[in-house]
Amino acid sequence: MAQTVAFAAASTSGAVALELEENTIDRLRTLPVARSTVLAGFTNAGLIKTFITVLVTLSCGFAVGWRAHNGISGIRKFMRATNR
Repeated sequence: MAQTVAFAAASTSGAVALELEENTIDRLRTLPVARSTVLAGFTNAGLIKTFITVLVTLSCGFAVGWRAHNGISGIRKFMRATNR
């Protein structure tokens, strides 16, 4: 899971760098929006993409027989432990 999140963050930062290099963001700056809107958009898109990836990964794991022996609370504890 941590690897999925790390790759998603790298993907988002790469997309922002590519947009800066191609001057696409300069076109967006001519619009009457806040400067943080572009970064927020990329971040939200990355978050949604990561959520879907984690959901598919967990679904595939459940499909092949993976079970959390401690139930939902065990999954929550694992997620908290890996996010530190």
